[in-house]
Amino acid sequence: MVITHTGHSTGFRRRTPVNYATVDDEIYCIAGFDSISDWYRNILDNPEVDV
Repeated sequence: MVITHTGHSTGFRRRTPVNYATVDDEIYCIAGFDSISDWYRNILDNPEVDV
């Protein structure tokens, strides 16, 4: 899965491949480096993403 998000300090649009899992018809993105993942911090600042 690839998500497109906005950089929290630059404002640039970024594309990031992420791991995901499907459980009971729900899709979960997995942050491989916990809360230090840049994409995770970006979506905390601006939750608008494209998948």
